[in-house]
Amino acid sequence: MNYYIESCCENLFPEEGATVAVFDPSTGTLTYEQDDRLLNAGYWPVTDENGNRYIQPNIENGFFYNYFNIDSDEFGSPFVLLKMDQNGSFDSSFEFDYTDAIPDLTYGGRIVYVYDNKIVMNYDEAVWADAYDDAWDWWGDTSINHTVSIDMDTKEVTPYTALDGYGTILYRGTFDGSNYFSAYTWDTSINNWVTDVLKQNSVDDFTVVITFEQGPLVINKLW
Repeated sequence: MNYYIESCCENLFPEEGATVAVFDPSTGTLTYEQDDRLLNAGYWPVTDENGNRYIQPNIENGFFYNYFNIDSDEFGSPFVLLKMDQNGSFDSSFEFDYTDAIPDLTYGGRIVYVYDNKIVMNYDEAVWADAYDDAWDWWGDTSINHTVSIDMDTKEVTPYTALDGYGTILYRGTFDGSNYFSAYTWDTSINNWVTDVLKQNSVDDFTVVITFEQGPLVINKLW
């Protein structure tokens, strides 16, 4: 089904909610797991120290609700965090809605990492313009970018300062027990993004491995 408004454009998205492809190497089969509690899943899962694999919301879910004719009672939440069980299915006993902790969240919710039942998350205080053509006027304003720690038990939100100075931090993978991230800042002297690849040493300690202009989208270990 198409959802659109006259000032925007047509857009297609799965009506069944968050969709995750699960490959079983023992049988060579690929299945698609879906959960309608979440409007649309993010690009990659995040794993905590106990091996729990979380499925985060697509950071642009708030965009859909603002500029497309979507009934929030008909589709899943834009900001709920889900979890997969050991069988590769969504865990029906777990969900955490970011807006329970940050009620005015409108854009983002990029998980940096999950540890000790706490979410370290990066988000923007987006203020959506009425006209679709002006939708991204706020983009690049670092004063509205925040990195916080959220306790999933108490819903307490506290500033997370170990990554101060970066606008966006994206999890890229775990190799040899260490998490790696791309951390972005805007450099006005070159009018471009500068990316630090970070290795996480502990809960709040990181090492810059290498720095790029723009930077890599994928990080993998070859051997």
